[in-house]
Amino acid sequence: MQKLAIAFDDPVAWPAVPHSGGARVRDVLAARYAAILNRPQVAHSQVGVELEFPLCTRTGQALTIEDDVVGRIATALGLEVVGRSDTGEVITVRTTDGQVTIGYEYARAVLEIALAPARDCLALSDLLGKVLGALDAVLADLGLYLGDSGLHPQAWSRTAPPLPTPHYRAIDRFLKSATRGGDYHRFTGFIASCQTHVDACAATAPLLSETFRRAGFVAALLMANSAGTWGGETHLVSRDHLWRSSAFGGLGSYAPRELAQDIDQFLRTQAHQGLFMARRGQTVWSFDPVPLERLDAYPHVTARSDLGGVPIITQLRLTPEDARHYRAYGHAVPTAYGTIEVRGDCLQPRDAILAPAAFTLGLGALALPVARYLAEVTGDADPMHLRATAAQHGWAMPTDMLKRPLDEICQTTLAFARQGLQARGFDEAVLLEPLFQRAAQRTNPAAAQLQAQGA
Repeated sequence: MQKLAIAFDDPVAWPAVPHSGGARVRDVLAARYAAILNRPQVAHSQVGVELEFPLCTRTGQALTIEDDVVGRIATALGLEVVGRSDTGEVITVRTTDGQVTIGYEYARAVLEIALAPARDCLALSDLLGKVLGALDAVLADLGLYLGDSGLHPQAWSRTAPPLPTPHYRAIDRFLKSATRGGDYHRFTGFIASCQTHVDACAATAPLLSETFRRAGFVAALLMANSAGTWGGETHLVSRDHLWRSSAFGGLGSYAPRELAQDIDQFLRTQAHQGLFMARRGQTVWSFDPVPLERLDAYPHVTARSDLGGVPIITQLRLTPEDARHYRAYGHAVPTAYGTIEVRGDCLQPRDAILAPAAFTLGLGALALPVARYLAEVTGDADPMHLRATAAQHGWAMPTDMLKRPLDEICQTTLAFARQGLQARGFDEAVLLEPLFQRAAQRTNPAAAQLQAQGA
């Protein structure tokens, strides 16, 4: 979310009154995803990752603006400042070569490390090892450390306020306006993920998206690492539960849908998704979700923002151009960077930290046979329903909707991922070994933690 948030907060990025000049939503979405539509098909995809870490304090006390954590990281490691909040606080920094970006993610409780695309996962692993080594040393001097689960372990993170930027305040307003309970507000400030980017083009984007969606329940079984109890129910992937149960769950990404057969149908599917914020000059407005396709009718919405901390409300006329800042939410989504991004995987422990990226990349390399296999063994079951079931129950999930034994499906899917990585020829398959071990033992980090706690 970080890089796009910076772009959204750029005051020159949006006029006071956007005019579409006759453009329709389909045209605006095509322009937004031009990096996908214009990329020639390549033999081997690059891979990029964004890793979110719980930023923990040794004292258990909350971080504040006075701690200036990201600013101190920049000073200690010689990084350049590329993002500040409205109050001038340093929130994002990067290396001078642009290969590594470090910054807060939504709130001060989560620190994100984004690595620029690389040829292979082992190259990312080498770079990440160097970054984490240097960062761990700096944070230790500040009395801080990085957690290794998808759920922040300290209580203060649950009420950490969003960073003071127009973009994050708009998300905060949106989540408040449609939330269904205290569990579902500000959760984006205390969950942590491994987000993997795989190159896509017009020919591959629909298939890659569907493949990763269909494999989402297997990923949940193998990589659940955010166990928590919400409303009296335990979920092994709390991240999924919180996303689906919040206002984000009503945007359309988790609804059943047909497989997009081509890029035109893929873009039409995106046009069904909900938009909940728009920019006018330096003001970012939030409102109840509007399907993107409705923007062609120039609808009016009741929109909310703030001015110097004072809430303001207006009737805002939306145009197709507002789709230019649309951000897809869901397990596997297209991006303006020319990739399909798998967003749903929990952050993993250090010894398996890039296993999600390797799993995704390997499946993507064999997307067609993987999608066919998973469609065969899951039948008519909706991929996102399977994902939600696995995210809650783990290996104890009901299997009546599956046409083959659960263990067999997981082992076969892992074998596909390994075969895909081997075909790439970069020795990346070694990163899957922790997942094979978990599959053999029918476990994952979240289940292991619950077992240790006697839950």
